[in-house]
Amino acid sequence: MGTLFLFLFIVAPLSITFHELGHAFGAYLVHSDRILFSIGTGKPIFSLQGGRFRVLVHTLFFIGGHTLHEREHTYTKRELCLISVTGPIFNIVFGLICLLIDLEIFYIAFLFNVWLASINIIPFKIGEKKSDGYVCLELFKKKNLHKDKKPL
Repeated sequence: MGTLFLFLFIVAPLSITFHELGHAFGAYLVHSDRILFSIGTGKPIFSLQGGRFRVLVHTLFFIGGHTLHEREHTYTKRELCLISVTGPIFNIVFGLICLLIDLEIFYIAFLFNVWLASINIIPFKIGEKKSDGYVCLELFKKKNLHKDKKPL
């Protein structure tokens, strides 16, 4: 019972946080003007603004998260794909760090992060929700990112 509690309220939220931090880091690398890093769902209980970053934590912090980014200049396909894949990359790194600690809960964290990275890199779409892999695949299947741009 204790392991399940630790998983639901510590491991899963931390893993999701690292995943979303990966997306935020990717957005930072491509010089996004504004980055919103949001953990959980429900009413916001904590907000922090610093430079181009805004962090929101919601009451149900253990259920999901998302990162939004904006930039005045259009992103390239590679930049958008980089933002997408940095989430799963952060999960792999966090999972490997967890593997270094010889406790059962850290091994579970390792497995969960490898699973999270793997699931997110596989291209799939459920309703309007797209995996990170699907976002990249969709980007590179498009001829032009924006219709208003004319080919050179």
